[in-house]
Amino acid sequence: MDQVAKEKFEEIIRKEPGALTEPEIAFLRARQSYLSEADRLHYAEFLAPAASEPEPEQEAKPSKKKKDEE
Repeated sequence: MDQVAKEKFEEIIRKEPGALTEPEIAFLRARQSYLSEADRLHYAEFLAPAASEPEPEQEAKPSKKKKDEE
């Protein structure tokens, strides 16, 4: 991790979980391998995949009938 990213990482992990912004959460998720075990537990609610959020389903497209099939 470069110095700028390391400084940002350290700034973020000094915050309480409730104070994190969406970009900070994304930053932590992308760099969770750098977290200590204690930090992983502290930020666990943000690091785990969102099980309560269902994946968006693709809408079923109506089948196109040929004019002579109607």
